[in-house]
Amino acid sequence: MLRALMRDNNSTRWSFGLKFVQISKNNSYHSTIQCTPYYVTLGRIVKLGLSGCNILRELLDKLSTEEDIEKI
Repeated sequence: MLRALMRDNNSTRWSFGLKFVQISKNNSYHSTIQCTPYYVTLGRIVKLGLSGCNILRELLDKLSTEEDIEKI
């Protein structure tokens, strides 16, 4: 998984990709435990993207481009 991420992003800095691989694996459903490892460990569903940030909903709804995000 980490190797594919490094190849797809043409990078040799594996330590930066490690956190993305970790959250991806910990947020994958496991049939044995009937949920994700993240949920078992922390008791909640992982928050990803801007919706997981503490940004007002009205402001978040107005964002549509990276430039909009940079203006905040």
